[in-house]
Amino acid sequence: MTRESNRWLPRLRILSVIAMTGLCAWFIPASRIDTASSELTALFSLLMAGVLPTMALTANSLRPGNLSVKTIGEYGAALRRQMNVWIGLFLISLIACLALILGKLVNWEIVLPLSAWQSRPSVIPDEVNLSSLLTMCVFGPLLLILFRAIDIGNGVLSLLRLSLEISLSEAKKRDEDQMNDARKAIEEMEDREGFGAYVELRH
Repeated sequence: MTRESNRWLPRLRILSVIAMTGLCAWFIPASRIDTASSELTALFSLLMAGVLPTMALTANSLRPGNLSVKTIGEYGAALRRQMNVWIGLFLISLIACLALILGKLVNWEIVLPLSAWQSRPSVIPDEVNLSSLLTMCVFGPLLLILFRAIDIGNGVLSLLRLSLEISLSEAKKRDEDQMNDARKAIEEMEDREGFGAYVELRH
């Protein structure tokens, strides 16, 4: 994949989410969400519960090991970007949960009365139904999570690769230290007086 396609892919993804969210708000009444509100609330709550320990794992995953300063800086920048993904996932799940709770409280109807506005133009109705905003606040995060599912999986795999590389560097450093200690012990033994001398045994 070229650098140009990498630059346009996130924008195309966001535009697709916005378009599909608008279609859901247009064709799906907010009251229909009530039939699956319990399942959706459980889904978003499960995501939030899973993201919190993952954020803690990301924050504590970088150890010095035997890595160079440059490598640690590169991994630190990558982990900051990954932390932004976890924070975004937590926030959009929270927004969806709040929209579901608000929908339950208002019975999935948000009506803005305009009848008190006496001088309004004739094209403006007496009231405006804003319940489609609830639909957008539920389906928008859901679609965004679906579109970012691969990225979320890659984020978890990147934490695994980082942990593996640090563990390998620490094991390599430990083996090198053991080899150096053994080599130093042999050199000290060779420098000892009388080492390697011929000893005549008496019969």
